[in-house]
Amino acid sequence: MVIDGVGWKRSLLRQGTAASVFFGEPIVPKECECGDVLLGTATFADGSGALPGTGKRPGGFDIIFTVGPKGKEEKEEKAKAPEVPDKRSVDEKIEEAIRSAKLEQLQKLSEKEDDAEDFMKLYENLIAAYPDHLPLLMMALKFHDKKETGEGKLNEV
Repeated sequence: MVIDGVGWKRSLLRQGTAASVFFGEPIVPKECECGDVLLGTATFADGSGALPGTGKRPGGFDIIFTVGPKGKEEKEEKAKAPEVPDKRSVDEKIEEAIRSAKLEQLQKLSEKEDDAEDFMKLYENLIAAYPDHLPLLMMALKFHDKKETGEGKLNEV
């Protein structure tokens, strides 16, 4: 079976043998409507002059495709993950919001070289309160890894 273009390898059929050939649905132009007919040809032999007879059917074999109705575009409904209820207390939610606000401020301080001292003071306070918070640790790595502030501080990184 050939899919998407010419892909059938040359093969030799002995007299009395047969081979099946299947054609897939062609790419139908947008202008075609249901009931339109697309025409084409297929040639299965090279016309060697050394063989008796024509060697192939003149003009090839006709292929006729009748355009069918357009398939309905099925909307694939993606499975939605069920929302997990938030079981945190109000105090925990407030604490997380405060921590996020502090990290945003720390991020702003890390962007300017002039604020390096303020960054370090705030970072030391935050690392004491949240020693295992990965975004905080990542922010410190990025700060110390900067070329301007990273010179001579490789042991801290």
